[in-house]
Amino acid sequence: MKKDTSREAAIVSNKPEVTHGGASKSYFPKILSRKKLFFGAIAVLLLAVLVVSVTSYLDRDNDSYTSDPLSVTNSIENQIKINSEEANKATTNEEKITSLLFLASDYRQSKQYDNAITQYQAVLAIDSNNQQALGGLILCYTDLKDATNSILYLERMISLLESHPTEDQELLEHYKTLLEGVRRGEFTSATAPVTGQETAA
Repeated sequence: MKKDTSREAAIVSNKPEVTHGGASKSYFPKILSRKKLFFGAIAVLLLAVLVVSVTSYLDRDNDSYTSDPLSVTNSIENQIKINSEEANKATTNEEKITSLLFLASDYRQSKQYDNAITQYQAVLAIDSNNQQALGGLILCYTDLKDATNSILYLERMISLLESHPTEDQELLEHYKTLLEGVRRGEFTSATAPVTGQETAA
């Protein structure tokens, strides 16, 4: 019987080329490329997980400025406790004033206005011309929309600034404008412009 040499040739030509171990030369590149793709995908996935983890950690680390109200409240309460202890331990008027101003500012930021006013008044009992304490009281009373006390401390601040001609004129004009507004019943932000003086505490 005559062999079908053309069919056999076709079969032979379609056989993979065999090397040592019986594996095809063309088979290895396919496996290698699949392995590269697989491990490449794993590497990208691990990198993405690492980036997300680091970002989450950094966000958690900035808990004093987080949008979580409970966390912010706890942070302020902790500061109040620390500054209260510092005020009690103060041995000089300068240390006492610094601690009381920080404590008053913490109370004001947490809207505990009565406590803030008490601390600012304590500063004025030591230094009657303390601009930070006067500025803090103005902030408290304007926030409370207390026209009588706002006007009282605004006039006192203006008088103090006018008695020192070298003081920042922009600051003086700010308080004059604020005073005019309060007299008209307008309680805009009492925050002082950015200057060398932290009058708004």
